[in-house]
Amino acid sequence: NRPGAQAYAQGGAFVANGGNVTGMLFNPAGIAQLEGKLAFACEAGWNSRTEYLPFFNFTFTAQMHPLQFAGLAMVPKPKWAVGAYYFRPTDYEIDFGGISVTTPNDPAGNGAVIESVFERRQFGLGINLARSINKNWHLGLGMEWRRAGIRDEISNVLAHGEANAMRFALGSIVQVRDWRLGVSLRSQYKATGAAVYTTDSALAAPNFDFTAREPASVRLGFASPEFFKRLRVSGDVATIGGQRRVAAGAVG
Repeated sequence: NRPGAQAYAQGGAFVANGGNVTGMLFNPAGIAQLEGKLAFACEAGWNSRTEYLPFFNFTFTAQMHPLQFAGLAMVPKPKWAVGAYYFRPTDYEIDFGGISVTTPNDPAGNGAVIESVFERRQFGLGINLARSINKNWHLGLGMEWRRAGIRDEISNVLAHGEANAMRFALGSIVQVRDWRLGVSLRSQYKATGAAVYTTDSALAAPNFDFTAREPASVRLGFASPEFFKRLRVSGDVATIGGQRRVAAGAVG
């Protein structure tokens, strides 16, 4: 979930970076430092196909999407900024290839093959509101709605379902001289829905519940002033679901 070339270059350490539309996914307070009245950013998806557990003949596919992220932020009045965005945090397919059917009496198989594919899809819509308390202190609130979907196909059996959920964010950026310090709090995202089976078989297939989850997080970060008039360094420490993660990067 690190859209934008600058965020990638900084290893995802983007909590304390202000004035960037893509920063809404890291800290809702960042848009309070926009330069100008209006800013827009978008990012295309990527396309790759990688072997996944090749000894089982599995492959992992990330589909190409012309629009992976799009965000718009504006300053309707002094010290206030609002923003909205669309993004796809999860979008992948696991293709298990052809799995030969074997039995205890026929371990070599009779040539029958099961084709199976597992898909996970997700997209989100978010809005942010930011307020500059003064020129050195900025606060932000964020709200995000996500829709998650699954599609599991095994031979003539298809299970599919969708679920929605909300998550919220609170952030702050403080500027001390030319250094920026940021903090971002995000609530848990948990969408639970029912998956429905459809099958050509006469046997009834049970339905089941699925869950798309992303734990609550606390992120602390810093962004340095420009060194040598061209190099900026940043770093983040995050606690996500009880696990600590560190990110650092530089951009020039």
